[in-house]
Amino acid sequence: AGVKAMQRWMRQYGSFGPFPLNELSAHQGREMSSWDSHGRYCPQCQETIRRLDRAEKILNKISSISLGSSLLGVAVSSLLYETQKRYPVCL
Repeated sequence: AGVKAMQRWMRQYGSFGPFPLNELSAHQGREMSSWDSHGRYCPQCQETIRRLDRAEKILNKISSISLGSSLLGVAVSSLLYETQKRYPVCL
C-alpha cells in the first residue's frame, strides 16, 4: 500500500521536490507491483513462494490419486453390479 501511495504521489506531484520524475526514468510510466518492489528481493517471501510451490505439487499429486481411486471405485462398483444382475445369489 505504501509503495502504491508513493507512486501515485510521484505521478501527481513528482515534477518538483527531492525526487523529480525525470530522475526516476527507470520506472517512469509504469507502476511497480508488490512483487517487483518487494517480493522479488525478500528472502522470507522467496521461501514462502518455494513452500507454496511445493505444497501445490503435493496437492496436485493427492488430487490425481484421489480422482484415480474414485474412478477405479466407480468401475469396480459398476462391474459388481453387472455381475450381480447376471448371476444373482440367493441367500
